[in-house]
Amino acid sequence: MALSQALHVGSRHLARSLRLSEEEEEIIRYGLELIANYVLSAAALLGVALALGTGVTTIAAAVPAATIRLYAGGWHASSRRNCIIITTVAYGAAGWLAAVLGARAGAGAMAAGALPVLGLTAYAVWRYAPMASPQKPIASPSRRARLRRCARLLVTWWTAVIISLLVASSWTGTDAAEQTSPLRSLALGGTLGLSVQSLTLWPGVNRRLATGDESESACTLISSRREG
Repeated sequence: MALSQALHVGSRHLARSLRLSEEEEEIIRYGLELIANYVLSAAALLGVALALGTGVTTIAAAVPAATIRLYAGGWHASSRRNCIIITTVAYGAAGWLAAVLGARAGAGAMAAGALPVLGLTAYAVWRYAPMASPQKPIASPSRRARLRRCARLLVTWWTAVIISLLVASSWTGTDAAEQTSPLRSLALGGTLGLSVQSLTLWPGVNRRLATGDESESACTLISSRREG
């Protein structure tokens, strides 16, 4: 609540200094809140990753997903707290799994698991992106078309990068030490991160997440009113 008030005061002060309209003030406030969410989520995720010793694979999971999310959209949490918790748990778990499984799986097993997931991820982005939400509506057809093009380009790019990592990791040799190439952990991190993001684009999953989030927010509101 204190952070929201600070952002509100800051946006109002900036708007008055620049003699902006109320609508422009709202845009500034939304931008500041978006930046605050990203910074807090990144700090929480980095803290968990460092505690688990999975910083590199967690970054490998979060960066591709975050870049695609900018254009593909998807489900948005109704509160900053929910956003930070879900982001930290989802991508923290993806980074940890990538570090653990990537250190054990061979090139064949990794490719057999990663390629179908990448295919489903690419399909979700090409089929459903951009996915609007109540927190981030898309009214302009031209903007929707631009977001779609960028999302498709990015998912194609990241898919190619991950496949390249898988191919490069298979050239590391044949002995036991080289069979656990760190490139596979990076490839798996990217694959898991993209899959987490793509889940929010599937209409059925999106509706279930929205329903659960609304129910949780309603329970929190009722509880706060009782305590008040």
